[in-house]
Amino acid sequence: MSGKVIAVIGATGTQGGGTVAALLNSDSDFTVRAISSNPASPHAKALLLKHADMVLSGRLKMVKGDLKDQSSLEKALKGAYGLFAAFPYLPETPAPGEPTEVELGKNLVNAAKACEIEHFVFSSLPNVRKASNGRLTHVSHFDSKATIEEYARKELQTITVLIPSVFYSNLRSPLYSDGTVVFRPPLKPTTLVRWVDDTHDIGMFASAVFSKGPLHTGGRTYPIETPPTTFPQIAAQYQQITGEKAIFDPLSMEKALELVSSRTGLGMIKEFEEMFLWLDAAPGDKAAYGTMDEKDTSSFEDLGVKASTFEEFLERSGWRAVTH
Repeated sequence: MSGKVIAVIGATGTQGGGTVAALLNSDSDFTVRAISSNPASPHAKALLLKHADMVLSGRLKMVKGDLKDQSSLEKALKGAYGLFAAFPYLPETPAPGEPTEVELGKNLVNAAKACEIEHFVFSSLPNVRKASNGRLTHVSHFDSKATIEEYARKELQTITVLIPSVFYSNLRSPLYSDGTVVFRPPLKPTTLVRWVDDTHDIGMFASAVFSKGPLHTGGRTYPIETPPTTFPQIAAQYQQITGEKAIFDPLSMEKALELVSSRTGLGMIKEFEEMFLWLDAAPGDKAAYGTMDEKDTSSFEDLGVKASTFEEFLERSGWRAVTH
């Protein structure tokens, strides 16, 4: 294939997998190089099987690259034109001997610089510590990405930043005994939340950015998000679309954090508490989790793509609360 090579970090995850699909389905002639720390893993094999025709045509290849090892990343990125990166969720305090998210991110940026990557597209998040004027200091999965973004802007030739909003896939809605669907995050009923389908929208935005190129998108930040809605509105939309009765009945913060600890361990409690506190406190009239003025956003004008509505997400995914 003669097309430019786009390397994808996180290709076996939802954001990276969606980006692989969007690039392969676009009108461009990009060749996609999926990078995995374990190309023999079930997730890696599933990605190749899903796009078997593209593997046969030479438009998709899987190579080994480990974020812990800069030299392996340099081998994986050699000859690539562009790079998309989405980092997995990592705890604020890693296990002994394990690198932090920022250290992994700097390894990638350094490798991209060494390989003279021409266009880096990064799935980032805002710095909550800064946005909250130092009040909230433990939302590390936001702050770490913001730190990596800042480093990349200093070190790389061209970077375009995507800011995905709250993932539809994170919705959790158990049922009352009468079959009512209950949306229950510990948020105020007036809190405005913006949404994104992480399996689809981020890839569509990334593909559009690469197609437009660095001349038009370099240095820009594009929020990926719907117009703001409250959780009572989400419940009403769900009921209208599916015909299933739905309400918003928020848990107390204490109960919500008990559930968090049962799923992720005690080490995540403070991070999730402060994340919920920021969602409540963030200015609802601003984009990118309350950190960007609407007048400074130009995602649709520049790229011609929009985040999926709740109805589009439900139709595409088939997600229903009664099956969870």
